[in-house]
Amino acid sequence: MHSSISTAMAMMAFAGFVYFLSDRISLNALVKSALPLTLCGFLLIPSEGFLGMVVSSYMISAGYSFMTLLIALMLYDISKRFGIMVLLLFCLKNAMQIFVVWGKDFAGMIERSGLTPGTQEAVLIIIVVALISSMAFILYSEKGLTSTWGVKFIETDLLDEQGREEKARTTLCDHLSSKHRLSPREDEILRLYAQGLNGPQIERELFIAEGTLKTHTRHIYEKLGISNRKELYALLGVK
Repeated sequence: MHSSISTAMAMMAFAGFVYFLSDRISLNALVKSALPLTLCGFLLIPSEGFLGMVVSSYMISAGYSFMTLLIALMLYDISKRFGIMVLLLFCLKNAMQIFVVWGKDFAGMIERSGLTPGTQEAVLIIIVVALISSMAFILYSEKGLTSTWGVKFIETDLLDEQGREEKARTTLCDHLSSKHRLSPREDEILRLYAQGLNGPQIERELFIAEGTLKTHTRHIYEKLGISNRKELYALLGVK
């Protein structure tokens, strides 16, 4: 599970997957696969033979990785929307390591209980499967989320939509920049306008003076055949 060879094989497979299939994969489906993968991995632990343990280990590792990705995406989304310091959110995320320590302590208690090894393993699997199943029920129940927690905890559909919008915006800027032969700096400013930023925000983003931005913006207008910011936003589809 943690060998250099298996890590290299997994990363090569992942790199090929991203390169060839990333534009066909639903982020919503990807992040929701974390819990089923982990659950299946734990259920395979008692399987006889080497293959069962190998498959189980990879399923649990993949589930853990996808869950980490889901949490990171949610924290990023929260940080972006509400202007919360992302370091604070990741401190909360990393607090889950406490539960890893508690899990090891609990496993140690069962080991010292005097039960047979087979019984100990069965007890741990039952507890873990019950916890994961409960979590899956809560996370996948939209009604349960809104009534119990008061918020929509997972909004992967929104993240999918934002990803599509960003891709469309990038494609449009690529087209305009190439067609009208914008300079690298003009291209950079155009993309910031496409994100809905105003003049002062772009000046702070690029550390440039107001006069410099006005000059570049005027050149962009001339090359695109427009005359003002309103027309630029309309061309870029900025609301």
